[in-house]
Amino acid sequence: MPRKDSKKTVELLKADTGKYYLQKGSYVLELQKDGKTVSGNFILE
Repeated sequence: MPRKDSKKTVELLKADTGKYYLQKGSYVLELQKDGKTVSGNFILE
């Protein structure tokens, strides 16, 4: 899955409940610990 811009800032929207949610779209989640990185893709519909 090609990335449009890996450094793009994601805007979080505040819902009526006062909580923040990600917008619909494709995302890459990266976790780093002890010099190791694990990543995965997910889609919010």
